[in-house]
Amino acid sequence: HVVVPKPPSKVEDDGMNKLERSFWERAREFYGDDLYREPFKLRLAGRTWYTIDFVTNGGVLTCWEIKGFMRDDAAVKLKVAAEMYPCLNFILVTRPKRTWLCRPVTRTGISKAVYTPDWLR
Repeated sequence: HVVVPKPPSKVEDDGMNKLERSFWERAREFYGDDLYREPFKLRLAGRTWYTIDFVTNGGVLTCWEIKGFMRDDAAVKLKVAAEMYPCLNFILVTRPKRTWLCRPVTRTGISKAVYTPDWLR
């Protein structure tokens, strides 16, 4: 039995999935050097932390959470982070049916109102 190793991946392994990479590429064109990948973690409670996917600085720090699907624990962490850190602007980004949708996240939870910034179309 011979095992043939896989050829090395052409995409560097930086921990991003395809959805995050697609967001990164679009956001990088718009924000340039004001786009940061997982720049810091927020302590939510005890040993519970929330790692922000991307942060942009357009006068106010915006935290972008990119999700293909939302698990309950991830939704709770996002809502708690928005409640504990009101100085940050949290946005949940999804891409159902190849359309980018952004939902603000505030102390009251994830908004039902959706929008798509021009640079993300």
